[in-house]
Amino acid sequence: MADAAAPLRRRYGPQRRPSRYNLQNYEGNHPALGRIITDSTQRWLYPWEIIRILRYAEARDIDISSTKPRRGFPGLYVYNTLRYTDHRQWQNEGAAGLIAWQTRVVGNHTVLMGQSRGLQNYLYRKRIHRVHRRFRSLAVVHYRYL
Repeated sequence: MADAAAPLRRRYGPQRRPSRYNLQNYEGNHPALGRIITDSTQRWLYPWEIIRILRYAEARDIDISSTKPRRGFPGLYVYNTLRYTDHRQWQNEGAAGLIAWQTRVVGNHTVLMGQSRGLQNYLYRKRIHRVHRRFRSLAVVHYRYL
């Protein structure tokens, strides 16, 4: 991952070494986000849920990943980076092979979402969600099998 932003430290609980933190594995029992995170195993997230996850990440109440996830595994991750790249085994779903960006407005926030599908398995999808104006470099990355 290039262009890493300033590191955010976790406010509550013990500090962990920098690594990948699949929220579906570590934060499923979170008092405020548990239901959203467990629902993310079955469906894509709604824009208001993305904003809620980013608020807790900004408050350093959930772990932020620093290394890319393993290839082929579903999961939900939060990264603090200006430009997110992983193993690049993706086919973008937009016109002319560009990433397909969608915009959703929730209150005063604009949620940008880009989607790609796996080159080797077309049922494996990745979505990157950002709210640039409010959360700057934080991104929610969601991997799923359809």
